Amino acid sequence: MIPIGLQTTLESRLKDLFADKRFPTPNGTDATISIHKQRLPEKMSEEDSPFPFIIVKMIEGSGQTDDVQPMSKIGLIVGTYDVYEASGISTNIGYTDLVRVMNDIEEDLIKKPVIDGKYELELPLKWRINEEDTDPYFIGVLELDFATPNHTRTDVESLL
Repeated sequence: MIPIGLQTTLESRLKDLFADKRFPTPNGTDATISIHKQRLPEKMSEEDSPFPFIIVKMIEGSGQTDDVQPMSKIGLIVGTYDVYEASGISTNIGYTDLVRVMNDIEEDLIKKPVIDGKYELELPLKWRINEEDTDPYFIGVLELDFATPNHTRTDVESLL
């Protein structure tokens, strides 16, 4: 199935993009962004936190017609965590990290819009940040539309 291939390839590309970047976590350490397909993994304990993370989520798709290229919509859900100073004041790093991560993804995809030689990003891409106050957690979404390969009929030879 083509959308699964796109999702898997995009997950791998994001892992490479963020392999050397570290972000604050709720347990007070820094970690690389964990990247997941479709949803976050189950928590093993109450102390487990998925932050920072990116979820590569298939949202919808459309099949091809004689006039229309098939499309797949992928949502990238990004979550970051804010750090507090000893005084209890927010450093606002969670918000800026969120914007930085989404910007890095956007720049990477615009520079190389074809993924795995067969999925092409359709511009413009859309992004948004959660409007609700969820401090110290920040969530944003990038909406990506990809043109996917056409399927070729295999039954036409018998019709000729």
